[in-house]
This record gives sequence, C-alpha cells and structure tokens, in this order.
Amino acid sequence: MHTVQYEGIEIEYELTRKNVKYINLRVNKHGKVVVSAGEQVPFAVIDEFVQSKAFWIITHLAEIEKIRNEISDASLYDGKTVYYLGKPYRLRLERGEQRITVAEDTILLSSPKLYSDVLKAEYLAWLKAQAEKKFAEIMDRIYPLVKEYHIARPEIKIRNMKSIWGSCTTTGSTIRLKVKNSPEPSTRAASTISMGRTLFMYWIM
Repeated sequence: MHTVQYEGIEIEYELTRKNVKYINLRVNKHGKVVVSAGEQVPFAVIDEFVQSKAFWIITHLAEIEKIRNEISDASLYDGKTVYYLGKPYRLRLERGEQRITVAEDTILLSSPKLYSDVLKAEYLAWLKAQAEKKFAEIMDRIYPLVKEYHIARPEIKIRNMKSIWGSCTTTGSTIRLKVKNSPEPSTRAASTISMGRTLFMYWIM
C-alpha cells in the first residue's frame, strides 16, 4: 500500500503495475483506492497524480459510506461482514467476558449472552466510544482554522440516528453525527472525515 497526504488526511491506495499508457485511478465498491500505472512511471509522479485527485477520492468515499449506512441489515451474526473505519471486517462472535477487539481482518465480539439485542447494544456502544474519540481528534485539527473568527468550539454528540448521518445548530453550538459514520484517521475513513469537515464548514456559514 502507498499513501499521500491531503490537508492532514492520509489517503491510502493500492498500486498495480500494468502495461498501460496513462495512470488510472478508481475507488472500488469496498472503498479501496486502486491505481494502475506503467512500469516506467516513477512513484513520485503517481503520488502527485493521486494527490491531485484527493478531493474527488474523498467525495466518492463519502458516497460509498452513505450507501452502506442506508442498508437496513441491523442483525449481527458470526461471519457477517461489518464495516469499521471504512474497512470491511469479518465479525466473530464468542461467549465470554464482554470485550470487542479488532484484528487484521476480523472484529471479535465476546459477550456473556449471545442474544441479538444484547450484541447490537454492545456493538453500538463500542462504535459510539470510538467515534467520540476520533471525531474529537478531527475537531482538534479543524477548529484552529476558524478560531481566529471568534467562533465557539461546537460540541460533538454521537447519536444512533436512522434517517440522516448528521445535523448541526448554531443556537446550541452542537454538531450531531450518526454513530455509524465512525471516522478513520487514515485512508478509507477519508469519507467520514469529509463528512465531519462538511458539517463543520456548514456550521460556520
């Protein structure tokens, strides 16, 4: 994997060398940025090309994340594909002490009671905790850009909203975000980071 930086966001892409005349870039249905280029094209040129497409990549990733969040499949079962920080994982369920751990391609959800409603509540609570931490980190990076305009730092609240992914109010100094937006500080979460940025820019307009 290769990475480029765009306004503090790390964008990760997979590079394939092919017998092609031009550099080609696409975002697949899993939210992976895939680039193909000829054998003789220097890495620096490829990085520059990807960086020039960074805004398009972030926008496209946001659309993919929106589609994922609109899919109504709330049940959790062993072997299910779930998305965390924009990346697909295989869900593993086991009976034991309550904990959730993330491995390379697996999320392990351990619980004393393997009931659907219990598992869903524990999983959403974990997602909310991760989202609160990550969105706070994003706000720490974004807020200094507008602090000089004497705008109060808004409070971020994470909610399990069903129909929208976020909202904001100027009167209450609050940005509300859907728990399943759960942003990533690196590549595939560029989509949700973009959502956070969009909300914040809407906030200051």
